[in-house]
This record gives sequence, structure tokens and C-alpha cells, in this order.
Amino acid sequence: MADEHIDYLEVFEYGDHFLVEIDKLDGLTNIVNIAAVKADVASAMTAVATELEKQGIKRSGVRSDRKDVTEKTAALRKNIDKFYHYTSSLDDDEPCDVDAFFPGGNLGAIASLKPADLSQRAGDILRGFAVETNKNLPDAAKWKPRIETAKAELDAAISGKGSSTGQTIQGTAALVAARQAFLTAYNGVAKRAIQAVLIKLGRKDEMRLFFKDLQVNESSKGAPVNTTTEGT
Repeated sequence: MADEHIDYLEVFEYGDHFLVEIDKLDGLTNIVNIAAVKADVASAMTAVATELEKQGIKRSGVRSDRKDVTEKTAALRKNIDKFYHYTSSLDDDEPCDVDAFFPGGNLGAIASLKPADLSQRAGDILRGFAVETNKNLPDAAKWKPRIETAKAELDAAISGKGSSTGQTIQGTAALVAARQAFLTAYNGVAKRAIQAVLIKLGRKDEMRLFFKDLQVNESSKGAPVNTTTEGT
């Protein structure tokens, strides 16, 4: 249930979403103190924001950068989707190794992939153009540059997130601790509290509506993106 790989900027993306949605449960049951849960998450978010501001990174800049990543993600996803339907429309006698682009001939759940995962998926697709059969793919000269460009733009947006100037986040001890406190409040407390409320209300299948990280595919990641850790 819990995503331990929420990065510093996702603290605000996921936290803001939660703070809006949790209000919809206020007054529906007294099994959980909704106001206290909300305040706990909000306080943890404020602590992360405070540490980021010490590095000159303001939440307004974070929101702007997240928007850019979202837009570039949508653009790459659209190009991949169009390319998939293009390969599916080719006649049987036209040279195309679809499996090299889409294993099993399936597009996959690209709508649920996080930006970095979608970029990796695009890289897999681009390698498909190097397969011998696909070197003569009709319209390859159109599709390959489209996907390459969209991927490059997304990668640039991802690497630049942290501030509107592309400043790298320094993973100081205080910031790491603030993020961990958020994970405790969000994953450790809020999710359990909201799950209890939803079970009580007979709405246990609605967890994803309150926690945005449950709406995306959480594949394995390393340390929070675009950071350097103090002492390394």
C-alpha cells in the first residue's frame, strides 16, 4: 500500500491532493479525527517546504516544474500511443517487428506509468528501431524523431525539477528527516486512518481517490530524484 519512494517534490503533489480530498470525509464518522490527520500531514509538508526554502526552492516554483513534467509526460504518452496504433495498422506484408517495440504486441498500461518510467519505456521502444526488420519500417523517419524529441523534453523537465531554474536539491540531513516524517504521516498514519474510515463507511475501494500515489504505477526506484545526499 505504501510508496516509500515518494521524492521531495511528490511530497507536495501527493500531499496537496490528499488535503483536498480528506475534507470530503469530515463529519461522516467519528471513528477517526479527520482534522487531526489532516493537520499531521499538512505539518509534515510544511517542514519539507521549510527545508527546501533554505536552498532557495519555493513551493510556487515546485508547482511550476511539476506542471512542466506533467505536460511533457502527456506529450510522450500521446506519441507512444499513436505509434502503437500506427504499428497495429500496418499490413501483414509490411516489414515491422512489433514485438521489438511492444512485447507481445501490447501497449501496456502507459497511462499509469510515472514520468521516469514512461521515459524508460520510450527508450525501450526506440531500441526497437535498431532491429533489422524495423530498419525498413515505413515512416520510421517520422516516428523515431517524434519519440526521441518527446523523450528528451520529458527527461529535461525531470532533471530540471526542483526549482524553476533547475537547481539540484541537496539531500541534507534535515531535509531527509523532514521527508521521512512526511512518509510516516502520509503512509504510516493517514493511509491507515482513511482505510479505517472507508471500511466503516462501506467504501473501502475508494482509497485511490484520496492518495494520488496509488493512482500510478510504482515501479522500483532508487533515491529521490535529482538530489545529492549530504556526505556523498
